[in-house]
Amino acid sequence: MAFRRLQKKLNGPRSNFSMPMVLLKNVTSSSTIVASSHSRVLAAIHSSALTSIPISILVSVFASIFASIMPAQRVLAGPMFSSLPEYIEQEWESHSVLRSTRLMMESIRSGAPFQLGQNSPADALRGYLRSQGLHPLISLVGQSSPTGVGLVNNSILKVTNYTLRAGKYEVCKSSIRLVETPAGDAFVLGVAPNVDDVFAMTDDAWSSPISAIDLATESMLQAGVNVQGIVATKLMKCIFPVQGELQPTWKIVLRAGTSPYVLYVGPTGVIEGDIMSFDSVDGTIRAYDSNPTSGTLKDYTIKLNGDGYLTNSYFTTADMSATPIGRSNSATNTFTGAPGTTFFPEQSSFTHVNQQRDFVETYGYVWPSTADWPKPLTVKTHVVFSGGKVNNAQYTPFDGTSGPFIQIGDGDGVTLKNLPVDSDVVSHEFGHHVVFGSITTTAGESLVLHEGLADTLTFLRTNDACLGESICPAASGLCQVSGKCLRTAENTIKYGEKSFSDLKSSPHLQGQVVSGFFWDLHKGGKIPDAELNKLLISAITFLPSTAGIKDLIVGVLDADFALYAKAYQPVILAAADVRGMSVTTLGIDVASINGIKSTETSAPSAPVTSSTKKKSFLGMCSIGSQSSSIASSVWIVIALLLPVAVQILRSRRLVVVKVPKK
Repeated sequence: MAFRRLQKKLNGPRSNFSMPMVLLKNVTSSSTIVASSHSRVLAAIHSSALTSIPISILVSVFASIFASIMPAQRVLAGPMFSSLPEYIEQEWESHSVLRSTRLMMESIRSGAPFQLGQNSPADALRGYLRSQGLHPLISLVGQSSPTGVGLVNNSILKVTNYTLRAGKYEVCKSSIRLVETPAGDAFVLGVAPNVDDVFAMTDDAWSSPISAIDLATESMLQAGVNVQGIVATKLMKCIFPVQGELQPTWKIVLRAGTSPYVLYVGPTGVIEGDIMSFDSVDGTIRAYDSNPTSGTLKDYTIKLNGDGYLTNSYFTTADMSATPIGRSNSATNTFTGAPGTTFFPEQSSFTHVNQQRDFVETYGYVWPSTADWPKPLTVKTHVVFSGGKVNNAQYTPFDGTSGPFIQIGDGDGVTLKNLPVDSDVVSHEFGHHVVFGSITTTAGESLVLHEGLADTLTFLRTNDACLGESICPAASGLCQVSGKCLRTAENTIKYGEKSFSDLKSSPHLQGQVVSGFFWDLHKGGKIPDAELNKLLISAITFLPSTAGIKDLIVGVLDADFALYAKAYQPVILAAADVRGMSVTTLGIDVASINGIKSTETSAPSAPVTSSTKKKSFLGMCSIGSQSSSIASSVWIVIALLLPVAVQILRSRRLVVVKVPKK
């Protein structure tokens, strides 16, 4: 491959040039080596030390450092920047920072105004976005006419909209808005992609529009949308960031009935899809407030998107009956079938999962906005699991292709019953969705925490320590309280003792030590309900991906520190001690509690792998990255290489970059 040298003299005393994982930065201090919190090395070199040198030496020096400090899966093959296309020249003049990060969609919201100074608004915005990690080959184009919005001290704010492009193609779902104040400050709002590499694409990289529409229609059909009479109203090409690369994608707008849907279709199928409407319709849905045994039948008002089905921004439904019965449909958004009628299970599960989401969001839960957490979550009823089993309910997270979804069987009436209509069942499964935002391992103590925390979220919402009051037939041998409770927080299980170890074959039952711990804090108002609920949601966010019992106690103490300045630490420690989870037993240094998310401290029984994460099935009754460190040898390599680099980089301030010629 032919290469050419491209030189750019740096202007100004604070210009800098950064690369993946390593940053060369001009500063006025003497040469230093600093390790960041993410184990990234910054080599700060005196501003007068940069010079023109053979590119092979630069590549060799930095390749050696990269090979030492980067995890195996992050090492870039070939010469640095070997994938930058030729049109780097078009953007190079505007760069002060070149940074590559993990490919993902990120929200950009400037926390404080930045000064426009003498730069044009576009240049100032470009420089700011580069400093925040925007790839240099993602350009700002298509500036709209500035518009005035509102008055601030009798002065008009100026708003300018930008689109983002890679080459001649727009980046899907990306836009930037620059808001300028009369004082010369500017704020940035929008979403932009951070990518490792940008490749030039030609029109033939896209599949045929007909096949893309077929894939989109099939996807909607599988999601339960009535596609009869569907019409494509818009079709355009864009580039979508997907799992480490930019993919040629069709943006397709389809109208089904009165509802428009937008779908992004890549080479292998639908990447993402949304209904283009807000939850602006009040639906009336009938369900028990808790369960058929002790509950009351009520009509609830829940926001729907107005497509005539039980669907809103967060949840939708699907019928999985062996003989399909379809989904409940109402032109008036009224779903008031009585118990025992065809669609009552669907009505109930949809109502109850919305109630559980409302509960956790009231106390601080936020549904992640990244691509790994798509909405809506599908609640599937009348599910027959592998082997013809119907006595289960199960949560499956998004695996990059499908999900997230909750599956609920009907129960056989002998082992379990009323699964779709008892609120505790779908509440427990949605609890797994909440916990999975932190704990992504489903083995060992991580699974025990998953089950115990999902139960706890249900118990605290219902103010009832019995899980599934109506699902246990009298003769069932599966329920911990015969004929009444599948599991209970009113127990005497102690971690590390026989009462816990005897249950080792069932993480669900061992999880009762977790729900029991929180229920002990709930009883007698040791921690007021609202504050305990906030404490629990906050503690979950403190948990690492492979969390165990020790991490749980640390997380609760950290949450208490962050929320209540350790006001409840004495009762938390006392409750943990009662449950065999004392800080002494677990080896926790209470003095170190600081309200900062802990690192992995408990090893799971099984390693965390991509396949483990993709097959994380978390159920009511059955179960149908590790951080890298820099070795001392790395510092030796850097210490040896840095003086050499400093001696070489003398006299002039030039940056030399090899760029492949297409």
